[in-house]
Amino acid sequence: MENKVKKNKQGLTEQEFLSAYDASKYERSSVTVDMLIFTVSDGEKENYRKLPEKVLKILMVKRGDHPYIGQWALPGGFVGINESIDEAAMYKSH
Repeated sequence: MENKVKKNKQGLTEQEFLSAYDASKYERSSVTVDMLIFTVSDGEKENYRKLPEKVLKILMVKRGDHPYIGQWALPGGFVGINESIDEAAMYKSH
């Protein structure tokens, strides 16, 4: 199986992205917000005479940028300097 090098929208590999990243360019509060969005739904019916089992599901997204591009993650991100946690959760969910 071929190990394909993943590139982001700017055409950078993870190594290129990280070598060019300068954290001093950004104000940081180092606080993140992640959302856990659950649902309960009916599972597949194995027997039409019985009610289906309930299945717990959680919303996940595929990361669109480095690091870990293409991997599954919880929706969320960094909280802005002048942003409340509630505002960050609302903004990140769009």
